[in-house]
Amino acid sequence: KDMLSSAKLCEAMKNGGFSKTYVGKVVGTPSPKSGVINAPIRRRSEGEMIRIVSPDGKPSITEYRVISESTDGSSVCELTPITGRTHQLRVHMAHIGHPLANDFLYGDRTDPSDTYRLHCKRITFPHPNGKLITLECEPDFV
Repeated sequence: KDMLSSAKLCEAMKNGGFSKTYVGKVVGTPSPKSGVINAPIRRRSEGEMIRIVSPDGKPSITEYRVISESTDGSSVCELTPITGRTHQLRVHMAHIGHPLANDFLYGDRTDPSDTYRLHCKRITFPHPNGKLITLECEPDFV
């Protein structure tokens, strides 16, 4: 709520001081069931919102782990972005052939009445006073 706190939080975010863990419902089941996706990301074209994996993109790394499988052909994965690119988790999961279920940009919108499921389960960051803060909230679709 003040300039100093804002500056400290922005600096921590820029320097990797934030750690996030997401849960996402994906199409199919990745194999192997855990791994690291190290694939650079860039905009598909200048001024466009859609991102793609490309050798001339910015470094982008995501860790994933399957935490449950469903009989409907989907899985729930824990996703940890090591870098923080726009749409990184969506792009990376689509890149390995397991887009977020109902992702209208990077997957197949199988149910128009539904949206994709991506939920930030845990975030850890330094409070401006130096204390490390962790906030957790379980998703409703696991």
